[in-house]
Amino acid sequence: CHAPERGRRLGCRSFSPLAGVHERHSGSALLFFMDHHPAASAASDWTGQVLSKGRYLVERKLAEGGMAVIYLAQDRTAGTKVVIKAPHIELLKDKEFAARFTREIRSLVQLSHPHILKVLDVGQQIEIPFVVLQYLAGGSLRARQQHTTDGSLLPMPPQTLHSWLAKTAEALDFIHKRGYLHRDIKPDNLLFDEKGKVYLGDFGVAKVIGDQRPAA
Repeated sequence: CHAPERGRRLGCRSFSPLAGVHERHSGSALLFFMDHHPAASAASDWTGQVLSKGRYLVERKLAEGGMAVIYLAQDRTAGTKVVIKAPHIELLKDKEFAARFTREIRSLVQLSHPHILKVLDVGQQIEIPFVVLQYLAGGSLRARQQHTTDGSLLPMPPQTLHSWLAKTAEALDFIHKRGYLHRDIKPDNLLFDEKGKVYLGDFGVAKVIGDQRPAA
């Protein structure tokens, strides 16, 4: 059960980065760094590490998928919880990936809508780029789905659609008009705050990371 994408398909725009990314390693040198640097070998779990010159304290890992790792962190400057998302280190074998990841995510910071998850910041940790996202305590639409006795997920009850479907469609129309495609609409990417307000999440990160999937 998920909100269908509305609006015509538009090509994704190219934006100039808000700040340049200076690559210090060629592709082969970066591979050597990942294979031999002790910090890089431990990068699969950032729990307990401090990022961005002490601003973000990583508290725990929230989830891990085929493309990225997601952490809960404390923003020491703002005094709030945030989400840190970083691509798997294997994706960095493409020497252009880190620069493109940072450039495109920075362009998405400019998108502001009441029902789009906010991209707050970007950074790098031991040559691995990461994105800082707004933390929402209300969970996902997936978590709100009921299960049958055999564990299968049930569709959302029709009487609940008014609380999230129309607002999700508004957010999709907003990004379509600005030349973006989400490309990963599913219950896991519809998130709620503690008051039940719905947010469309992860479209920028999915667009960037999705380009790195190996050819079938």
